[in-house]
Amino acid sequence: MIRIRRQICMSHLDPIGGRVLASRASKRLGRRLSHARTHRESGLFLSLTYDRQPYEPTVPGGQERLWDTAQSEKHCPSFVEGLESYLGRSLKGQWIRKAEFQHGGWLHYHIILLGLDFIPHAALKMCWPHGHIFVKRINTKVAGYMAKYQAKAGGYPDFLYDKPVRSVKIWGTSPGFWSPIEDFERKVSNIKRPREKDSLDELMDAYDLIPERGTNREAIDEASKWTHVSDDNGNVAKLRVDSGTLITLLHSSGCEVVGNAYGAVLVDATLQDAIVAKYHTTGAYTQSQRPEDSGEVGSAHAESGREAAGLHLIGLQDRISSGEDMPETVMPKCPIPRDDWPDEAAPF
Repeated sequence: MIRIRRQICMSHLDPIGGRVLASRASKRLGRRLSHARTHRESGLFLSLTYDRQPYEPTVPGGQERLWDTAQSEKHCPSFVEGLESYLGRSLKGQWIRKAEFQHGGWLHYHIILLGLDFIPHAALKMCWPHGHIFVKRINTKVAGYMAKYQAKAGGYPDFLYDKPVRSVKIWGTSPGFWSPIEDFERKVSNIKRPREKDSLDELMDAYDLIPERGTNREAIDEASKWTHVSDDNGNVAKLRVDSGTLITLLHSSGCEVVGNAYGAVLVDATLQDAIVAKYHTTGAYTQSQRPEDSGEVGSAHAESGREAAGLHLIGLQDRISSGEDMPETVMPKCPIPRDDWPDEAAPF
């Protein structure tokens, strides 16, 4: 079986990469809140919104002006610093925040603040002069909801895609926020905790793109130009070709698309392998010489992952130049003349 999927850009703005990152964040935040609840650590969930009037909401571009101002003036860090000044102590290791966007692309923030169960509203308003503040206490019933809501993916305005990748920080955490669960896990297991895997985590591997330069749009577009191909033996190829184009061409060469799993399209090459092997041995087929009649296709399926794993397709990796579009001459071609295919198996 061959697995085909497009390369993923590990960015919150990428439709798939964002889901992967959100899934991981949700699980980790859930563990952190569970730890806080177990140790009777109180907490607050704050929503910080903006008064839109200073950003001329009736003039196009107000949403982007708000974002740029919030980043340049460091509104969220300034809010935390103001709280620390009011409380007279550091909040290091106690908060996590996420930038979110209302319908229309207007920025607001959500902050989880642990170790506190009450802050006077007047103090909050003094620290956040930009708009409204809404507060909820974190308790047993809402902890799971908080983790899920704080880690949801998607909903980003178009102007963020044209910002430099390093300038768009959706999440922010205080240094040491994760330390309690990391210490707890080390004490319990006394070994390095294995990386969790699920259907979304499986989408990321060493070949996926972690953007470091350029705009978010450029990084996501670059990732979409590459396709990962792997087989049951662990062989992997990274091809500079659109995944949909590659799947279509594999189908035209005798492969069968059988489904999808973990974000990848599953392609079965065993029928093609059986027909090609028979063709090379006996020449052109007649209708009575179909591989199904002799059990050869079943045998090929039984050998899936070994001889019949479609490794000749994986070998395409050695025939392309890195960073260049895949030449049509090395695309998978049907190795048997059209007229020689058995009627019921012909992929034309």
